Amino acid sequence: ASPERAQLSTVYFASEFVAAGTPLADFADRGRLGVRERLALFQEACSAVAHAHRHGVPHGNLSAANVLVDVRGSVRILDFGVAMVLAEPTAAGAERDDVAALGTRLAALFDAPSGPDDRMSCAARELARRASDPDPRRRPASVEGLAEELPSA
Repeated sequence: ASPERAQLSTVYFASEFVAAGTPLADFADRGRLGVRERLALFQEACSAVAHAHRHGVPHGNLSAANVLVDVRGSVRILDFGVAMVLAEPTAAGAERDDVAALGTRLAALFDAPSGPDDRMSCAARELARRASDPDPRRRPASVEGLAEELPSA
């Protein structure tokens, strides 16, 4: 760990209060969103998590209840209270765990019976499968890498 981190005895996280939100896949299904809209929401989630990773903060619990869409249609990542500021070797493993959790969120966006089915959604399902692979070596190396692999038109 860096000397600055070694001197920290207490770390505080502050975040915006989110009064109401809907889990990502539920929001997409209820709104009957198309492939591009679903991918845009997922890209927004990846951007938020990647931002935290760049600052040394893996989330550690990216469950459906912690990846919500607010009343304005913006993705919100909740419950950073369980996040940890970690030393580099441990952080890499925790970040890969976040990749796997996001892979599960991506799968939920495209596995619903009412979900879209075309070339881009098939590619998204394949990426979700790889991202959530039990073997971390088979996953994208980072959330940024996961986002870069998202299918596009």
